Amino acid sequence: MEHPLYGGVADGARDNWVFWETHTHRRIVDFYHAREYISKAATAIFGRDTKSRDVWVEDWSHRLKHKPGTAGRLLKELEVRRAALDSQNFIERDEALRQVIVYYTNNRNRMGYPNHLKHKLPLGSGVTEAACKTVVKQRMCVSGSRWKDSGASCVLALRTLKLTPGRWQQFWNYVMRHGCTLY
Repeated sequence: MEHPLYGGVADGARDNWVFWETHTHRRIVDFYHAREYISKAATAIFGRDTKSRDVWVEDWSHRLKHKPGTAGRLLKELEVRRAALDSQNFIERDEALRQVIVYYTNNRNRMGYPNHLKHKLPLGSGVTEAACKTVVKQRMCVSGSRWKDSGASCVLALRTLKLTPGRWQQFWNYVMRHGCTLY
């Protein structure tokens, strides 16, 4: 029997990776967070030249997503660009590039996007974040609600069944066939 693959997708915060280390087989930085840092670097490099900035962002984002080893190549590019900064707004631009370099240095080993795509694994955490909002937050945070763990678990289990196409009827068919044991 094949065991399920547990994967963790998160932004670059260190606490995420400490948690995911013990609970997942694979970990990856949310691609869209990594892309935001590419955009931040492009703004520091190109300033108001939006055409060059947009082309640079699209090029590096595409490479990062589709070509193995791009995070390391991007780091080298950022170092070269940082060394070549002119004096206009130097301190702010230098600091922005330094932050991007630190982010990519800390997370480059969790940016195997081409491999994740090859195995049809998610690159972003948006679906999970949306599920947390629609499945958990909307139900658990109703005004005046208070939950014990056991009650919350039951309600959320039923809610996921109801919100997953076909599962609600499957659940009730099972109950009708096998009965229901109450505590």
